[in-house]
Amino acid sequence: MNPAGMMMGMAMGGAMGGQMANMMNGMGQAQQQAMQQPQQQMAPPPMPGAVNVTYMVSVNGQQFGPYNMQQLQQMVQNGQLTAQTYVWKQGMANWDLAGNVQELATLFGAVPPPMPPTPPMP
Repeated sequence: MNPAGMMMGMAMGGAMGGQMANMMNGMGQAQQQAMQQPQQQMAPPPMPGAVNVTYMVSVNGQQFGPYNMQQLQQMVQNGQLTAQTYVWKQGMANWDLAGNVQELATLFGAVPPPMPPTPPMP
């Protein structure tokens, strides 16, 4: 047994162990900093199989959007989008009336038609 070689091996092992400890400590600090930073609020990804369809809307010759289905439904309820409003989405060849677009037809089914005029009183 060589005591000098043994001491040299222990010194090398200690140095390597120290380097590994510093490396691990650095990783721990980076992870701790990442955990302390405020998380940005991100929209959740769409449900598997769900398609995030958006439409452009034409009002008085101006293009607005894109709007998702929930926004379009709100617009129908507010009277901002009617079956006679022109819409377009990616994949459509041309703008079309919202009432002619099968995906949007259900939005208008829940809205009753305008009331008939009141007959004049005799």
